[in-house]
Amino acid sequence: MDEELFEKFRRIRELYLFREQDLVEITNYINLRTDNLETKSAKFYDFILTTSPLLEKSANVFFQYLKLPKSKGSFIGNESEFKKFMLESREHKEFKFNFANVEVSVKEKSFFDDDKLIIKPFDGLSKYNPMSFWKLYNHTKHDKDNIDTVIEESKLANALACLGSTYVFLKVISYSIIRENSDNMQKRDGFISGFSKTERFFGNDMEHREIILHESNNTLIYGPSNDFLLRNLGNIEVDSKIFDLFYWNYT
Repeated sequence: MDEELFEKFRRIRELYLFREQDLVEITNYINLRTDNLETKSAKFYDFILTTSPLLEKSANVFFQYLKLPKSKGSFIGNESEFKKFMLESREHKEFKFNFANVEVSVKEKSFFDDDKLIIKPFDGLSKYNPMSFWKLYNHTKHDKDNIDTVIEESKLANALACLGSTYVFLKVISYSIIRENSDNMQKRDGFISGFSKTERFFGNDMEHREIILHESNNTLIYGPSNDFLLRNLGNIEVDSKIFDLFYWNYT
């Protein structure tokens, strides 16, 4: 990873962690629980407006890192490279999946919730539509909606999706940087090879469904590593206070 691209990643990671801390503070008052996902607040509105730009920045670094074509027009326009990448059906051994179906489990939640809280950061993304949080951000930026319409989407679920979308890209970049700079790890032939199918289930609603995990969910054992990793490990890992595993449902 060249120094300029790494510096972009480092800065976005830092901004992400600041925004995550802001959401943690908000959720001290509105607990991270399934029955609070539809709770609306002006604080969520402000959070989504200020956090959404990180998705485009992190996705652009991700695209550069993988040497993928960058969108020339609107980031989430109908013909954007981002949409094509997210919605493309990808084959890996015996299963197919696309990135738009990624799901993220939440670590921090009220103690009396029995099941894991799971969000879909890219829920609603299709060829002709963006995610709900991005629609709120984009329409506000261009003054397309009245305030009543905007407030309807200013809810906890969209705040989590907004932050989670950036987390997914940063997590994969982080893991890939560590892997390529760790001498004791087998180098992967392409990004898709980091995925695997597992039997793990996440709550009652996930039973009898197979899960696709990315290896970045694993705990890494470092070393021997090169000088770059030794100097920069503290600026590479994305240790989220909110998000845990991310995976794909596959039926």
